[in-house]
Amino acid sequence: MLYIRADLIRKPDTLKPTCCTIEKTIEVSAEEYDSLIAVPFKDRAFITENKEHMWMDNEGNHCLLVLGENREDGVLIEAEGYDWVRYGALIPHARDIIAAQNMSPALKELNQKLTAFADSAAEECLKMLEGGERASLTLIDHARGFGIDMEGNGMLWDTVTEMIGERLSEHNFDMEIDNGDLILTPREPEMQMGM
Repeated sequence: MLYIRADLIRKPDTLKPTCCTIEKTIEVSAEEYDSLIAVPFKDRAFITENKEHMWMDNEGNHCLLVLGENREDGVLIEAEGYDWVRYGALIPHARDIIAAQNMSPALKELNQKLTAFADSAAEECLKMLEGGERASLTLIDHARGFGIDMEGNGMLWDTVTEMIGERLSEHNFDMEIDNGDLILTPREPEMQMGM
């Protein structure tokens, strides 16, 4: 099961989002951020100080992105000259979005390769388990098919096995690494105790 937060619109005419450009990102204290979420119509000094970064034109809305200390989400604001949130939206996982945007091209390419590799490895293991009692996949060989050299790289091993584990977490398997092989063994069903 997956839980997300979203602003659902009743009987929407369209679900096409507004085009927004983040002109500036600022971080405020956790208390100020929580207050902004709870009461967006309150005048805020940080909005007043950043009015020049918020306007609307033919390209769309130019906005301020507000992050809160120790908060993953953000608030997109276009104040239209006011000192409070005239137009706003909660942006779930805003920190992840900003981090992905600021990622170097080489890191983006590595991330894409690792994601494709982990998806493929998990899928391959599940196929093997359909026909037998356990699955064994040589990770180094499988990784080479994706242009990844894992030999001697402990951090890469940890990252890849964690990514594969996340993809298989809904399945009832024990996962281990033995001499470069990923081994999955189905767990025995737990006996339920009757009363």
